[in-house]
Amino acid sequence: AGAAPAVEAPAPRVESPRQDAAKRTPAVADPAPYSPPLAHASYLKNPKPEYPRNAYRRREEGVVTLLVRVSVEGKPIAVSVFKSSGFRTLDDSAREVVASSFRFVPARRGDKAEEGEVLVPIEYVLPRD
Repeated sequence: AGAAPAVEAPAPRVESPRQDAAKRTPAVADPAPYSPPLAHASYLKNPKPEYPRNAYRRREEGVVTLLVRVSVEGKPIAVSVFKSSGFRTLDDSAREVVASSFRFVPARRGDKAEEGEVLVPIEYVLPRD
């Protein structure tokens, strides 16, 4: 008995990972454009914080920048100091008024409102004589 004839197997088909993934992943449209929350739209009528009396007497001035998490309804969910004015009294006053009285235009993805974050600067400047 002779040796069995050699049989050539067909070469395996090799695809790049990119081609393979493209076959498994359905095409997804680009996500809708995102617009962050807004605090300074004129119609929102957000109040200016009152100057804290102690800070006024001590002649404290500065800008506090708050990081505000905004709900889909445009209400502040969480307010924290992102950058201090350098004076706790001013920082606390700004955080309190934004948390209790500010309203926002919520973030949007396309035409759908969603939670988002926005930086809100609050400036405390003493009147000049």
